[in-house]
Amino acid sequence: MKFSIIKSIAQKDILLEYRSREALNSVIFFSLLVLAIASFALEPGSEAIKELSGGVLWISYFFSGMIILNRSFALEQDENAIQSLLLAPIKKSHIFWGKFVTNFIYIVFIEIIIFLIFVIFFNLQFHTKMIVLWLYIILIDAGFISVGTLFAAMLIRSKTREMLLPILLFPVSIPLVIASVKATSYLIQNVSYVYIIPYFKIIIAFDLIYMFAVSLLAEFVIGE
Repeated sequence: MKFSIIKSIAQKDILLEYRSREALNSVIFFSLLVLAIASFALEPGSEAIKELSGGVLWISYFFSGMIILNRSFALEQDENAIQSLLLAPIKKSHIFWGKFVTNFIYIVFIEIIIFLIFVIFFNLQFHTKMIVLWLYIILIDAGFISVGTLFAAMLIRSKTREMLLPILLFPVSIPLVIASVKATSYLIQNVSYVYIIPYFKIIIAFDLIYMFAVSLLAEFVIGE
């Protein structure tokens, strides 16, 4: 695998997103709306918000990620630039992993912004498990984005890809969704690691299985 090719594709996509900022504006507005509604319904700093924090945060994360994933191949398809990429003398898997790196960097960047807003809105206190939480978020993102990028590539020529992507992605991601919500809630509540480790194992298993499957399927899916 030539990392220079993956890096070039990722740099190109990140530069295009930086110039347009279309997805960034949409995602930040959506996340602010979700967090604002939740903050009105729940008292900031209360035990209730700590228990529901995982669900609130990951609603913002997953649906924001969906917006980014839907745009993964949109620019290439709209301008028919995907044909140029496919005709280039590179492996099709390089295109996939370039898109994966772009999505990963962009989504993590947006998640940092959302998390800071989340902490402010709900008056949460920082503690050492917040650092561990970000390890979990990175691992969750790796599995979610790998599968999401694969499905986005499969739906590149579909006119209803915005509707089909969540329908395909969420059922496959159910174990990851459950583990992410539970682990996040426990970490924010600062409970013992005894309750958190089982979800960590689920996340690691999901990442290993799905990233291995994605590695095998990427060449075929992009080629089609």
